[in-house]
Amino acid sequence: MHPNDVYKNKPTSVPDSTWDEIGEFVCQTVTDFINTCDTNVTRRRFEDIRNATTKHIKYCYEMGYDLDYAVIFDDEIIQQSVATNTHLTTGSQGAIRSKLTLVGETLNPNFEGKRRYHTYARSKTTQPYTASEQQRIWQWANSRLRTEERLTMKQVIVACGLGGGLKYGEAVNLRMRDVFLDAGGACLHVGERIVPVVADWDEGLRQRLRANPNPDEYLIYPDMQRRDKIMNRFITEEPNAAVLVPTFEKMRVTWIAEHMKHFVPDTAIANAAGVKSLRNYERFRPAEQSLEQFRGLMHRAETKQAGLVVVK
Repeated sequence: MHPNDVYKNKPTSVPDSTWDEIGEFVCQTVTDFINTCDTNVTRRRFEDIRNATTKHIKYCYEMGYDLDYAVIFDDEIIQQSVATNTHLTTGSQGAIRSKLTLVGETLNPNFEGKRRYHTYARSKTTQPYTASEQQRIWQWANSRLRTEERLTMKQVIVACGLGGGLKYGEAVNLRMRDVFLDAGGACLHVGERIVPVVADWDEGLRQRLRANPNPDEYLIYPDMQRRDKIMNRFITEEPNAAVLVPTFEKMRVTWIAEHMKHFVPDTAIANAAGVKSLRNYERFRPAEQSLEQFRGLMHRAETKQAGLVVVK
């Protein structure tokens, strides 16, 4: 099999910008597996392996893992990836895990097999950052280590994560033309979406715009070719009592939970986040919602609202 035979057309389940980054690796991975292990594979089995591998690599890319067989075909990462399929039955999740485990056994020379010391819950269990953790992230983003560029990039990262709730793959592929300011605040164009950025976290975006950069350059580390390795630049910064290096997955959950806490309408949050509903985040919804918090909305009295951004 040749990599060009894996997909005749780009998969609709992967955004074009993400496919541009991972497509070649996906096709090479499937090709290596088939040519090594299963040259007489049926069409149905081929498609099952291809689809499971594609979704797994997309997950790993969005989480910032190195796209390397020895890294992403690790049993614990496979468990993490499969556990995100919350809409599937336990049996269907098990079938996907079996396929990815087979790929791992075939392509990862260091594959250790299934581990028994930890099992990931079927539902996604990522918790939002606490207020104290967010303060430590703020300290990390504002600590002046090494260069001014590094300081600005850290502030941009939290602007995209805690400020905009973006996935890793979305944030690292933004261009300067995707950022704009108006009277209402900072916003990000993410594909067809417009994402308003929480004001407390938008300073990095303002700094980048003040530098008047080329609109076609990347927002985060514009000169770095490997977009999937950007967060690797910070792995040497160990967390301590004062600072905390954030992850995009946890920042995104925090962003959604904070908007729910402040009673932003579900439709607005879901549209900005690029999801169909907030079903997977119901556990973060405030239990007490008193009438006083909504009186202004229910009176519908005329108010002047400047700088509002419509979320498409």
